Amino acid sequence: MRPTVHHALPPTCSSGQPQPGITVVIPVRNREHLIARAIQSVVAQTLPVDEIVVVDDASTDHTVDVVEGFTNSLNNLTLISLKENVGAASARNIGIKNANGDLIAFLDSDDVWHHEKLFKQVREFEANKDIVAVFCGIVLVTDDTQN
Repeated sequence: MRPTVHHALPPTCSSGQPQPGITVVIPVRNREHLIARAIQSVVAQTLPVDEIVVVDDASTDHTVDVVEGFTNSLNNLTLISLKENVGAASARNIGIKNANGDLIAFLDSDDVWHHEKLFKQVREFEANKDIVAVFCGIVLVTDDTQN
């Protein structure tokens, strides 16, 4: 069962225009130990997202159960459970097809975002209307140390 996605009124940009709708697509397979952390990093963004689309790529562990645990508190989360493994790229594309946002952000299920990631990226879109894609660097964290 897919939860209903509710959209709040969009916040405004610094230009006074409505903030573009943002959809986060998270493909996942067998990451029951990591998916909650990824979702929580989306929720912690200083720029709220309109929807989170998690595409479970036929996990054989408890990944779906962990994601379903968020559906009670996040009315903007949609879980798509695939019956057969199609791979991360195809799962991501399924997420895109089900996205309603003007902007799509991809998050791998084993990653977490800096809390201002989306704010900074949308600010770049605002500043330059010729931009069609934005990406960022990484900070590698292993055993509680940063490299």
